[in-house]
Amino acid sequence: MKGEHVLVASGLGAVSGGGLYALTPGGGVQQLDARSTTGFAVEPGAAPRLARLLWTDDDVEAPGTLLISDAAGDETAWTIDALREPHGVLWREDGGGLVVVSTLTNAILWLDPDRREVVRTWTADADEPGDAWHLNDLVVHDGRLLASAFGRFRTHRGWAADGARDGAGIVFDVATGADVLRGLTCPHDPTPLDGGWLVCDSASRRLLRLDAAGTVEEAVDLGGFTRGVAHDEEHVYVGISAHRLAGADEGRAAVVALERATLAEVARWELPCQEAYGLGWLPAALAEGVRRGSAAAAVGGDGAVAVAGVAAPVPAGGAAEQREDAGGGRLRRFLRGLQP
Repeated sequence: MKGEHVLVASGLGAVSGGGLYALTPGGGVQQLDARSTTGFAVEPGAAPRLARLLWTDDDVEAPGTLLISDAAGDETAWTIDALREPHGVLWREDGGGLVVVSTLTNAILWLDPDRREVVRTWTADADEPGDAWHLNDLVVHDGRLLASAFGRFRTHRGWAADGARDGAGIVFDVATGADVLRGLTCPHDPTPLDGGWLVCDSASRRLLRLDAAGTVEEAVDLGGFTRGVAHDEEHVYVGISAHRLAGADEGRAAVVALERATLAEVARWELPCQEAYGLGWLPAALAEGVRRGSAAAAVGGDGAVAVAGVAAPVPAGGAAEQREDAGGGRLRRFLRGLQP
C-alpha cells in the first residue's frame, strides 16, 4: 500500500477470465472483481468514484460498458452504443466527466456519466471505418490531452501487417494533431515522470524511459507484452501480458516492480489472468467498495477475495535472491515501502 492507497491491476482473458486485482506485500493478490476490465481511473476529489471499462473481446457488434463504483459499494453500469472495443479512460480534471477511447471506431469520446450523454466525439483520419490507428491510452500533460496509437494507418488494422507497426507508434496531442513522441512500436501508457516519459513499447516487450524531447535514455526488456504503468516515490510498476495473438491461452500475466532510479526488477506478482491492462492506485476505502459491490466476486470468510494458488510477490532471481536478501536487501525494503 501507499499510505491509504492500494495498487490495483486490471486484467482480462478469453480463457482465464479477468477482473480487478489488489496487489499486496504480504498476501500476494486479492481479486476485487471477476469481470474482465481494460482501462480504469479514479475520480479526483474528496469522495472519488472508480470508472472502468469492460472488455468486449473484439466483438464488433458489442457496445462497450462503463462501470462506476463508489466506496459505499454502489455500482452503476452504462452500455454505450458509440463505444466499441473500449481501452483507456480518464476523468477530466475540471470535473467535466470522462474521456474514453473507442478503439474499434478509431475515436475518442467525451462522456457525461451522470446524464449518460456522449458530449463530443473526435475521430482519427482514415480511409475506412474500423481500428485504423489502434488508439488506446490517454494522459493529460501540461494541460493537453494526449493519446497513444500504433500509428496513422489508413485502413482497418493496417498495423497488423508484417512489420507495419515497427517504429510507427506515436503519442500525439489530440487537439492539434502534433506528435509528442514518435518512433514507438505498439505504445501504451505514456506516463510523464521525472521530467521525461515512461512508455510501454509493447510489441518490443520493453519499458522505455525517454527524455522530454522523446529520446530514449533507457530500454528494459521485460519478456512479454508490456502494458500498464504506475509508480510511487521509489518504484515503477509495469504489467506484462501473454500476447493475445501468440499463444496467450497458455500463459499468464504478471506485474513487476522496478527501482525507479535504475529500472532494476525487485519483485513480481503473478496474476491469474492472461493479460494485464491497467495499473493504478485506489484509495483503500474505494477498493473495498468495489469488492463489496461486485456480485461476481467470490468472497472468502474474512471478507477478502483471495485468488487461490497465487503467491506473495517473488523477488527477481527467485528463491536464491530471496535467501540473499534475508539480511535486509532490496526486496525487504520494497515491501516495507508498500506498508501504510
